[in-house]
Amino acid sequence: MSSLEIRAPLDAWVSRMLVQELDDERARALRSEPLRSTLARLDPAVETVWPLCSDVSRSDDEAFAQLLILPSGVSPCASAWMPGDRQRASDHAVALVERALELLGRDPVDEPPWGRLPRDHFGLILELVAVASESADSLDRQLAHELDEALLGERLQAFGRALFEAADHPL
Repeated sequence: MSSLEIRAPLDAWVSRMLVQELDDERARALRSEPLRSTLARLDPAVETVWPLCSDVSRSDDEAFAQLLILPSGVSPCASAWMPGDRQRASDHAVALVERALELLGRDPVDEPPWGRLPRDHFGLILELVAVASESADSLDRQLAHELDEALLGERLQAFGRALFEAADHPL
């Protein structure tokens, strides 16, 4: 089992966290398997977060909008975290995501909330990586690795650090 396949449930959960506010259902999913053990393998210190998962009222719509939607927030787009010219980075990211959507037979316009997102949104990319990495098709799994390497990796880490610094709640 590849690291992306192990990470797939977490990628799928995070993808939804980046496009919708935390609610009771997503908080329960975070405390349940396979997410809990996946997170614990990545960082044992995550155990300190579980008590906060029961208080989802602290993760309100306004805080979510301030962090991820408003221009003053932390950009959830991969191209914002890529070196060099922003337009070239965006064009490159969009081309990769469009190719992935085609290869996976996905039409995000028909699958809310993906249709309203920029093509280089981390939420959409994480969803595609999760789906492709769990596929039985070796070409899909290769696509997952390609997306992860080109658009996630250190860019997602930089985004996560900036998000953590800007947030007033660890979730």
